[in-house]
Amino acid sequence: MSDRLPLTQHIDTLYPIARVLVGDATAPRLMRETFRRAAATPVEKRPADEEAWLVELILEVRAGEETDLDEDSDRSDNDDPPLAETRGFRREVARSVAERALPVALAACSEQERALLTLKASGARTDDVLMPIAKTIAEDIETAVDEAYGELRAALRDVLSGPERMLIDTALPDASLEEVLTAYVTDAYHPAPARLRSDVAAVVDRENARRQGDEADAPTQRTPQEDRLTMHLRRTGVALLILLVIGGAAYGIAVSLTPSSGPAPQPTPTSLVEFSVDRVDGVKPLLRSSDPDSIAAAIRDRFGRTVKIPQVRNARVVSVGALTVDTTTVPALLYADSSGTGTITTYVYSYVLIDRISRIATLDNDLARGLDTADSILTRQSGEAQLSLWRQRDDIFVAVSPSGGAPLSDRIRPAE
Repeated sequence: MSDRLPLTQHIDTLYPIARVLVGDATAPRLMRETFRRAAATPVEKRPADEEAWLVELILEVRAGEETDLDEDSDRSDNDDPPLAETRGFRREVARSVAERALPVALAACSEQERALLTLKASGARTDDVLMPIAKTIAEDIETAVDEAYGELRAALRDVLSGPERMLIDTALPDASLEEVLTAYVTDAYHPAPARLRSDVAAVVDRENARRQGDEADAPTQRTPQEDRLTMHLRRTGVALLILLVIGGAAYGIAVSLTPSSGPAPQPTPTSLVEFSVDRVDGVKPLLRSSDPDSIAAAIRDRFGRTVKIPQVRNARVVSVGALTVDTTTVPALLYADSSGTGTITTYVYSYVLIDRISRIATLDNDLARGLDTADSILTRQSGEAQLSLWRQRDDIFVAVSPSGGAPLSDRIRPAE
């Protein structure tokens, strides 16, 4: 009988040790090398207490006391970080500390520093874009950016306790701080809400129309020749208009007597609620897994989005799927409902995706206002299906379940 199972049952014991020894990136390599050496040891030479032996072995591998790596093993791991790397765990913790304290530190900076840091983290295209803000801090952009990041780091240190401050000083280089800020700005402030974009577009359109009207009404000085030409054109225009009216009437009568074969008018966009219910059968599974971390990784790799997987009481996530609408793809989480009501399909929309499918489905104004202001889950009913809707930053979750059993909204626990 294989001795692999008795060894692998200790994975959960050793993995946390590997994480705190070398960090998340290198821990898998340390684990593989430890279990490789353990498996290479004949069963009869292993101590009775295998768990204690494995703990000792992982420490030996970590300390580099045995360096004769098997040339034929782990060939695919040549690009892994070396086991001698000692800073991985400290960097991870320092980054986590910075992510938690960054909003407070950013708020402690001046308005000009906040604006410059946010614009830089948003990926400002040219120095000309940065200059209007940068010149309020220093004479050149490079100096202004350096000073702003310096103030951000100083504010970060003020927010933190002694040990946390030490970690930030020793294990969070400037490049990592910039990455943390970029991730925060991207997640918290991008993109602008769809409703705001619509409001701004309406304001711009109204102002353009007013300006064009003012330009059309502006008085001009004309010569007598221009006045005579204008009168002639008006008379000619009236004659043409009469001919057009007569011709148009005749054409209209002819068309009314002829069966129409033209293209059908474009359908009116439906509500996002109705659309989500109608398209449940169109969701195609991409990855079957009951591990939320694997599901989140699949969404990140396939769609380039960071999504926290919500939990549903008496149901478990079983796969991530996709709904294709024209050229737009919407990720969806599929849950197996143990209460027997069927599959719970949870679409993961965003304001950007809703804009892209607005020709087919739209977010009702009352629903948009509710998602903008509500701290709780919104509920809707569509035929026999019940829906629950909630928002996390720019992600809009729409869960669809057949009616029956406990209300769906009472069972959902959004990820924090």
